[in-house]
Amino acid sequence: MTYDPKPGELTAIFRKGIDIPENQKDILVEESLKVIKAAGPSSPGRQNVGLVVGYVQSGKTMSLTCVSSLARDNGYGHIIILCGVTNELFAQNMKRVEDDLILPSKKNFLAKDNPKKTEADFYRGKFRLWKSSKGKNATVVTFLLKHSNHINNLATLLHNVGKDAEGIPTLVIDDEAHMAGLNTSFSKEEESNVYKALKNLRSKLPDYAYLQYTATPQAPLLVHVADCVSPEFAVVLTPGDGYVGGRQFFPEKSNKELIIDIPEKELPESKNPDLPNSPPASFKEALQLFLVGVADNLAKDQRDTERSMLIHPHKETKWHWRYSELTKDYLNFAYETLTYDDEDDKAALIKEFSKAYKELKKTCKNLSGYDDIVASLPEAIEHAKSGIIVVNSTNKEKIQWTIANILIGGEILGVGFTVKGLTISYMLRTSPKGQIDSMQQRARFFGYRGKDLSLTRVYLSEETHAAFRDYVKHEEGTREELKKMQKAGKSLKEWRRHFLIRAGMQLTRKNIQSLLTQTSDLAKITYPMHPFVKFEEHNPAHLNLLEEVEKKWGLKLDNATKKNWTEAQQHLSGYIDANVVLDDIIAKFNWSHENDGARWDASFYLLKLMIEEGIKDGKKMEFKVMVMRPSERGQGERGVTNGTWGLLQGRSPSNGYPGDNSMADPEVTTIQLHCYTFRHGRSDDVIGRNIVVPIIIPAKRDSKTMQLIMQA
Repeated sequence: MTYDPKPGELTAIFRKGIDIPENQKDILVEESLKVIKAAGPSSPGRQNVGLVVGYVQSGKTMSLTCVSSLARDNGYGHIIILCGVTNELFAQNMKRVEDDLILPSKKNFLAKDNPKKTEADFYRGKFRLWKSSKGKNATVVTFLLKHSNHINNLATLLHNVGKDAEGIPTLVIDDEAHMAGLNTSFSKEEESNVYKALKNLRSKLPDYAYLQYTATPQAPLLVHVADCVSPEFAVVLTPGDGYVGGRQFFPEKSNKELIIDIPEKELPESKNPDLPNSPPASFKEALQLFLVGVADNLAKDQRDTERSMLIHPHKETKWHWRYSELTKDYLNFAYETLTYDDEDDKAALIKEFSKAYKELKKTCKNLSGYDDIVASLPEAIEHAKSGIIVVNSTNKEKIQWTIANILIGGEILGVGFTVKGLTISYMLRTSPKGQIDSMQQRARFFGYRGKDLSLTRVYLSEETHAAFRDYVKHEEGTREELKKMQKAGKSLKEWRRHFLIRAGMQLTRKNIQSLLTQTSDLAKITYPMHPFVKFEEHNPAHLNLLEEVEKKWGLKLDNATKKNWTEAQQHLSGYIDANVVLDDIIAKFNWSHENDGARWDASFYLLKLMIEEGIKDGKKMEFKVMVMRPSERGQGERGVTNGTWGLLQGRSPSNGYPGDNSMADPEVTTIQLHCYTFRHGRSDDVIGRNIVVPIIIPAKRDSKTMQLIMQA
């Protein structure tokens, strides 16, 4: 029988209570149905794992709440929500689900948070009632802080419930699934505490589906497909109207209205830089922009609206405290200057603020008049002084949202944390070890910020800015691949992973990556490591291609050729349209070795991307194509004894031949076509004859070019 879940009474109650447009409600319910349907019908022994992918701050909590209402309508008796790795995030997420799901449900849900081992009687009674009423009595919703103690307590409790827990279809929702729930000790050949606890809990659930919610799916997709947390399916969520994310902030050409580059001279100079003694000029500008935005609220008497500034100075907490001091010092200076009698100092500072006013006026057409802003600035500064808070592991002070909030910190201000009324972000800090998913999660300025977007500015280093632009390509490419698998109804176990990233970055934490991958990087020479072709039909095709290249494009003796070079050092070359080279040369080579094929496909993809980017920038994209030593085709020999070939001819000091590498154009990507006879180095047996070996030598390019990470 086909499993066909339907929205019921609880979904209708949930839908009525949420404040979003009706068309957005339709999309939310439709996509939530896809999730609950993919999770599968209840059956003994069911252990289905799924991935639900949204954008950063795009409404994943609302989605999981809708999925929970559908779960209740379609026969689930227990819902477990792992809703945070910190107390702040746990409380924030639990309150949202309680407000939207539990409280309006007319007793159809009963909530428990972090239950103790001793609460087995509560669960036993509720499960008995649920079964005896055939699902009409309340579904239990258990909220868990993602900590091994709380997870193990629930596992012990369910074990003690015994047979009464059998026959209770359970939905487990792991919010921010890239955090903690994966085995973070894989590289040590151990199991991390939370991962081990979740395995323990799942062993006590005979019938369950496990949903991993995240905006950064890299980590769940890079665990080995045999791992119990490797997802079977993925559902990609659509953001609602008014969402502003990577595509808006970081389009292909910089969004200079919203993104401001921090000058290089104002960035920390080394890995262990000295703490700054004074605020950088760009930091003062950012504070001024923020204060003008707060003053605008006050001038309009909008005192029920929050304005916030987020400061990410460095990973070390001492930097957080120093920036707190710098912020206080500047605000005290600004307040005293504007309220005391020295008119010259006051006029100079007001002139500085006028620059911030003009900057915001470019995008915020309804900004209050400047005189009104100036009149409100002292009060705005006073609010900001009382709203400064350091948010890190050394400070346990809770955030009290006010008219003006300045949050200074590190990781706690990342995953899942919502900053109310965020308008100004100042990020000296880059992602630790270049982690893509950490960088994505740090973009707290993403979200449903339509009404605040005109006052929004984001200060970044130029390198981080470029990395964000490249991350958007990675994110959109990954989402499209997941959508294809979803549409085709294929298991993610079948998907051969590949991810486009910026060189120097990494997808996620190395300690969780149990899936073998390999990297293709256009900053290096790319060629087949095992170039001999075992399939006879490929040899003639490769040779015919070589003949075609020579005749079709009229290649001529390379201009760099010297008179005293031997025939074996003389090559034909020409400059050919890059797309033609891709389609007529690169795409037509077949390699019998699996790794060669994967690397070749990746190189094709990266070259195509490079061409597209160049064309967008108005460049004429050509490749230099070289047929190497045509007078000795197939006569040159290469032997192998250790599994690798010495493929390229080196430098010849006797007559000045610079070597095959140096024959490439330093400014243009070069494709070299070599033809060798391959022999085994020990037996001297011929392995393959007349095998064409293309060598891709990239031009001199930015060291931060793109890479492709592929499943090995």
